[in-house]
Amino acid sequence: MRLRDIFEDGRIVKGVNTTPDVDVNSISKEAAKFGFKVDKDGRPQNHPSNVKGSKTNVLFNLGMVTESKDFAEALGEIASATEIYVDMDGVLADFFGDWAKLMGVDSFRDIKDVNAALEKIKNTDDFWLNLPVTDNAKSLLELIKKVKGEYSICSSPLPGDKNSEPHKREWIKKHLAFFPPKEIIITHNKAKFATQADGTPNILIDDYGVNINAWEAAGGIGFKHKDHKFERTAKNIKQHMDADVEEGSLIPNPKNTFLAKSDTAYDHYKLGTNIANLKSVKKGGNYDEPDVVIAPYAGKKEMKYLQKQLTRIGYDVQDADGYQDAHYDEEPTGGEAPPQMKGQGPLGKVKVSKLKGVQKERSYKKLAKQLERVLEDDYAPLQIDRKGRVVNGHHRLDALRLVGEEYARVHMIDDVVENVKETYADEKREKTKRTLAKHDKAMIKVARDSIKKYEKDKEDKETNEAFVKPQFDIEWEEANRYPFLDKLGKDGWIELAQTGKVANVNSNIVKKIGNTGADGSETLADLEPEKVERLKKAMKSGTIEMPIVMKMPNGKLELIAGNTRLIGLISTEGKAKVWYIDASKLDENFADGKVKGKSKPGRVKKSGASCNGSVTALRKRAKNASGEKAKMYHWCANMKSGRKKK
Repeated sequence: MRLRDIFEDGRIVKGVNTTPDVDVNSISKEAAKFGFKVDKDGRPQNHPSNVKGSKTNVLFNLGMVTESKDFAEALGEIASATEIYVDMDGVLADFFGDWAKLMGVDSFRDIKDVNAALEKIKNTDDFWLNLPVTDNAKSLLELIKKVKGEYSICSSPLPGDKNSEPHKREWIKKHLAFFPPKEIIITHNKAKFATQADGTPNILIDDYGVNINAWEAAGGIGFKHKDHKFERTAKNIKQHMDADVEEGSLIPNPKNTFLAKSDTAYDHYKLGTNIANLKSVKKGGNYDEPDVVIAPYAGKKEMKYLQKQLTRIGYDVQDADGYQDAHYDEEPTGGEAPPQMKGQGPLGKVKVSKLKGVQKERSYKKLAKQLERVLEDDYAPLQIDRKGRVVNGHHRLDALRLVGEEYARVHMIDDVVENVKETYADEKREKTKRTLAKHDKAMIKVARDSIKKYEKDKEDKETNEAFVKPQFDIEWEEANRYPFLDKLGKDGWIELAQTGKVANVNSNIVKKIGNTGADGSETLADLEPEKVERLKKAMKSGTIEMPIVMKMPNGKLELIAGNTRLIGLISTEGKAKVWYIDASKLDENFADGKVKGKSKPGRVKKSGASCNGSVTALRKRAKNASGEKAKMYHWCANMKSGRKKK
């Protein structure tokens, strides 16, 4: 007899397989630490051998949880919480019979052009309203009323038919008044309602196999119904609703449960000891071929720790919320997920039966997500190699298989999975370099833009603090010296002046501006002391009114007002801000010295000035004069420097 045969039944026999750390009561002691019970021989409670699956509580099935009164009550609550959803077309409403009549055939199966036949439904206003009730609809609903007491409608609308949903609701109100549904759901994505938030499965009664498959794949319970086979549906519903809740049924695995693989029955018990003494167990302490068992309850952090340590001592572990592809091609990646490239190669269609996965592990959560997209025909194309092996899209492939799709949308690369990893790595490195270069370029632009913005904000701030807009109504007395501005009148001048903007000038630019001594021909000492004193006070207070510079109709720049301010700023700071007005598009008549209602020549004479002499002489006289006389000397100089219109 081999040593293994001595303790294969799991008993610990004193003097045979006891150790200083393991006595004859160790199994029950270790099991008790996790709230479990074993019999006198160390065996867990019996459980049905056919219970399996990710939605069942395998921990309970294996007898590692005791059945208490509270637990039994919880089972009853979960079972009663299951909702029943009933399809309409083909189950309650005789859609296919009336469709055949509409098309003039004996059976809907005789319809040759389905698309044209569906269009005829859309063009028939009262099609949905006049559908007859199926022969066994009332019997089915009475059965549901007896076993559950309530139900909801879950029906698909006809795409592109505006009458489909509202008329279905009217039909329900008219024909199901004897036992109305709790809720009416019209949707293409029925599988969304397969389970409740806590994982409790709901029931769907539907005549379409694709809907049933998708519902069950999402965790629900499906009954395929044919009206002429009502007895079969009734029997299935009764059996399901009347049956006592069995160990493991309708109970999802606890949160953070994971699977550990063990070998013999003895090792099944030894798992508890190993978990309790993980630090002291040597690396590789578990041997032989594995069998699946459930690890104890734990939080996420503890679960990861247990997985890591059990792997270290020889157990193969995996999360309990996933599944494995039994037919994957192990050769390319050893079952590992290949690089997640997508959108590479030409787009086309390939038969689903010709595709093969290379990734072993799958997730139910991801599968459910892809099922929704496949049912809505909104899934992204799979990425495959030239041999039809999936590079990206394993859950989409599973979803397509579940709903029975014949073809899949794919992008195919002219290469094989084995080469993708290296090629993808090179491409990824190059892409990273390009991204970094692009990022650097963008950062430089951001930096430059930030500096420009800072400088502009600083400049604007200085403008707002040091300079203020001119008082256009007061400066009218300066502006009306020019005939073309005088013709505008005071209101016209103010309107024109308000179109101006702030401009920067320096000692070079002012040389191009006429009617000012800011070009160096004058200093503050040459100006009226009263005006100079006002300028000094304004500069000290930080509220300087901007001089007005205008681009004249002849294209030249002219100072309209603020000569003292402009000379003072240029002579002290070398720069100034002015209010710039573009009047180059206005029409100036230099030949006409008379303006109706106002005569400049008359004002010249009255002021004591004279227009005799050169422009330079007149400018000099203006500097030495003041008030109206100075203005008139400037006016005479302007008139002589201007061009006469031909």
